[in-house]
Amino acid sequence: MPEPTAAELAQEAEKEAAVFAQAANVDKLLSMLRSLDPASDNLADNEEIQVTSKHMIAADHNMVLA
Repeated sequence: MPEPTAAELAQEAEKEAAVFAQAANVDKLLSMLRSLDPASDNLADNEEIQVTSKHMIAADHNMVLA
């Protein structure tokens, strides 16, 4: 297997940085979900959770395709 080129290494570094950049969003979403009271809170009514989770799903999809 040939050694990766500088461009390939740079592309891989960008992908890795994108994954690590999502760590804060994962923590934020997890914190929001933990703070919900299942007896009184409706997940579908919490716009911040909906938006954050959609961003996470989109980021995950982009990482899988890369």
